[in-house]
Amino acid sequence: MADFQTWVGKISEDFTFKKVREITEEIARQLRPNEVIIVGYDARFLGERFAEEVVKELEKKKLNCYLTESDTPTPVIAWEVEEKKAAGGIIVTAGSMPFNYSGIKFIRGSGSKASAVKFEKVERFNPQERYLKYLEAMVDASLIKRAKLRVMVDVLYGSARDYLGKLLPRLGCQVEEIHDHRDVLFGGLVPKSTEENLKELKTRVKEFHLGFAFNADASEFAYFDQAGNFYPGKVKKDAFWDSLQIIENFAQAANMI
Repeated sequence: MADFQTWVGKISEDFTFKKVREITEEIARQLRPNEVIIVGYDARFLGERFAEEVVKELEKKKLNCYLTESDTPTPVIAWEVEEKKAAGGIIVTAGSMPFNYSGIKFIRGSGSKASAVKFEKVERFNPQERYLKYLEAMVDASLIKRAKLRVMVDVLYGSARDYLGKLLPRLGCQVEEIHDHRDVLFGGLVPKSTEENLKELKTRVKEFHLGFAFNADASEFAYFDQAGNFYPGKVKKDAFWDSLQIIENFAQAANMI
């Protein structure tokens, strides 16, 4: 798991554009000119605008920025930091906090590599497909395909949408994603993968082998078995990777029956 520095506050009260600039300046003081930073944001209100403000401040400090094209899960940004050997990653997110909160997570890269020159402009990118290919390579695809699993995924209107929803069909699973569009109000729920927030998933999981849920930025997860038993996920590497390990283990057991 990556190490984070985190700032969180209520939008328009103690988390404002001014506060975003101040936090970004504080982060920038830890970095050197021309170092590379990955910037992303979750599905919250004003996420894109706050992320763009972060980039403006970083560019003033002569840092090179990659900015995601759309809201992106925290574990994906953390992975990109390592893949690009970036100095760090900044995600506009408040994790599992209510919809009227936002925040910033800073991930310090373990292998900082400065670019030889300053980028002419911000590099916009979509990391999803590269990350999904990475995940696919980490599991025994043939084992999972043989099990022909049915999996339900509740993304709670957050940034986890279309990750397991796209990957699992490649692994031979039948998948249904629910609450799978961006809603800055998170359907009136606190976007946290707790049992009380997952009533539909708990009710319907009997139609599936497993049911997974993710919080707003996919930094946390939980799952149900077919009997409706709830298990808070323990994040060891990242929430998607850990979910796949559970699916792979379940498939291995199913194939032995």
